[in-house]
Amino acid sequence: MANKKVLVCVAHRDDETIGCGATIYKHWKGGDKVYCLSMTDGVGARTNSTKKDIAIREKNSIKASKILKFTWLNHKEVFLDNELDSYPLLKIVKLIETFKKKINLDIVYTHSNLELNFLIFQKFMIL
Repeated sequence: MANKKVLVCVAHRDDETIGCGATIYKHWKGGDKVYCLSMTDGVGARTNSTKKDIAIREKNSIKASKILKFTWLNHKEVFLDNELDSYPLLKIVKLIETFKKKINLDIVYTHSNLELNFLIFQKFMIL
């Protein structure tokens, strides 16, 4: 069935490409609409990170979205990098639910269970 709505929910911009870039593109080729949601700035936990580092990451993620044919979902709430587990679960779930309801999603992808970020996102897949 084509024309599905797909969400790729990741901790940092670039995780979508590293984790399932080929799957994203395959969905697009099949006629599906793919959205990506990043929860953090992706560099805040690095030593000496700057606003310029964040801007570069965002610019590169926009390039990736054009190549892989997906749309970034923008939101005001940006959680601290590598600290998702310190936020109340409800706060993060509400953000994901906002987009889930708005888009009426068919499929959600997130991190592999073989990596650290999965430990955070496994809680949300019950949505």
